[in-house]
Amino acid sequence: QRVEKPEMYALLFLLLCSSAMVCGLVVVRPMTRACAFGGIRLPQGLSSTRRSRFSMELLAAQDGGEEEGEERLEINDDWRKFRARLVAAEKGIQMNRNNVSWAYESGGVIEKGAVILGAVGDVPSTIGFGLRQQYFHKSVMLVLEHGGKFTKGIILNRPTLKVLPESMGGFTCWFGGDVQSFNSNRPDYVCLHSLTSLSAQRASMNVIQDISWTTIESAIVLIEQGDAKREDFWVFCGYAGWGPDQLKGELERKSWHMASADSQLLLKEMSRQARNPDLRDAGLGTWQNLMVLIGLGANAKETHNSFADLMLKEWAVENLLEKEADEASAGGAPPLSTQEILKQTTPVDRLIKSANEAAKGSMVGSGSVVAASPTARSPHLLNRQYFHKACVLIIQDDEVASIGVVLNRPSPNGVEITVEGKKIIKPIMFGGEFSMKNSPPLLWLHNSKVLKDLSVGQPLGLSGLLWKCTAQEALKSIEAGKGKVEDFIIVSGVSVWTKGEKGIVRGIQGEIQRGKFQVVGREKLGAAWERILSQKTVGKDSLYRAAARSEDIWRGCIATADELGDQRTETVYKSKVTTTKLADEALRNWVRMFMVGMEKEEREN
Repeated sequence: QRVEKPEMYALLFLLLCSSAMVCGLVVVRPMTRACAFGGIRLPQGLSSTRRSRFSMELLAAQDGGEEEGEERLEINDDWRKFRARLVAAEKGIQMNRNNVSWAYESGGVIEKGAVILGAVGDVPSTIGFGLRQQYFHKSVMLVLEHGGKFTKGIILNRPTLKVLPESMGGFTCWFGGDVQSFNSNRPDYVCLHSLTSLSAQRASMNVIQDISWTTIESAIVLIEQGDAKREDFWVFCGYAGWGPDQLKGELERKSWHMASADSQLLLKEMSRQARNPDLRDAGLGTWQNLMVLIGLGANAKETHNSFADLMLKEWAVENLLEKEADEASAGGAPPLSTQEILKQTTPVDRLIKSANEAAKGSMVGSGSVVAASPTARSPHLLNRQYFHKACVLIIQDDEVASIGVVLNRPSPNGVEITVEGKKIIKPIMFGGEFSMKNSPPLLWLHNSKVLKDLSVGQPLGLSGLLWKCTAQEALKSIEAGKGKVEDFIIVSGVSVWTKGEKGIVRGIQGEIQRGKFQVVGREKLGAAWERILSQKTVGKDSLYRAAARSEDIWRGCIATADELGDQRTETVYKSKVTTTKLADEALRNWVRMFMVGMEKEEREN
């Protein structure tokens, strides 16, 4: 038979052996000129494994029938190792039974026990994982389940210092993926092990040779029965999941490399990571080692300390270094939400609290403006990067949510307005990722005393500093000569901070309490308003100029230079890049990714 797909080699091998009533050993002998390799003799000059076509003759081994030096292959050998020998032969690598560690790229083969490696080089996906879901960048995942409707895998190279309570086994728990992970109300735990006892195997699902998985409850029982020790298990919280054909599509978009690897290699890498006391490297060494083994070491070297690498390291600092899993991630009760707090306080208590906050200048409501906090490490580094060095106007705040619009994030789009025969392009600001139902798509804002006296629009909040109006009201005032184009700022989209019934989300006030934003004083906003009005549309050739203008507006709204201090010397682990510079780059990449396009822009003088 002619065989094209490598995953069919072992199947064909076993099928022929079974039909020949072979109970012990088989020998593979080529029909053409052959080269010796690990007991299997194959034709020379094979092309890529996935495209290779060659004939081979399977002969039942008889006493004294093997050629001298020919090694026997046991039928119960791991068939992935059999396939690894074929790949090694193609590459001219001598492999024998002493070669216990191997890995190779398996193309588009998705199967239980396969290894998924994060791909690099494709700019959109690499920068995408740098901006969001950093934990997938250069990840090493093991496929636990694969079927027509669902594929489940766990990340093997994101160890943490988190320790579960003794009631849950006291295990050190690794980050396995973003589905049902540490922050979930129902975290999912997977316990990998290489135990061979009958009790362990009965309580487990085999993944590949020498690696099985079980539930955390079964792991605890095995320990209590004396059939295992705590250190026999690698415990993971969370997993990565794909729906029908989803992973296949991501492979076609070159987001991943599919590989097959020896179980001893994977166990060795996990043991090495467990002994590593510093987790800020985020498992990059394990990914690089496997990339080298599958022949993509040069690719790994070229992307060392790339933008996405640095973002992953910062994600690790924020998520992997906490030593104890919090009560919510261990299945306990989450902190009180805003609505739960409201139920436990009286209107008088809330009124007194609001008065105190107003006296301190920290009360936030409709018409308030907040600015991203000027901390050494941006609170918006890892997600929603458009809030980095942003000024946000709150347009609505109630018991359900706080809603605001970003004022200093110009987009490539604009509104064309004709005044006295002259066409003027008024830029549209990116206000946020959401839209409001039953509201116009564009929000027009102004701070003109003339227009306020003419009641063009309505004030935001009690301060009356900023007013909102409709496009019709704004254009009508311009046509009448009462208003000017430069009096207005146009915003598309809104930002939302919910006040849910569960969890710790508490609107914009909660963001301020956590140090992500600070309230902008009325006098600072008045001084910065002219710069807000002077913004222009952003494009691929004006990215740095737009960023500089936006930062200038932000600096005018935040604390003074003396209050800022010189806090910007913190660098990313094993790099010379400061976290502030990284956050600036993250913001530019966000603009490139979601606004102006991914083509590389030229750095402006």
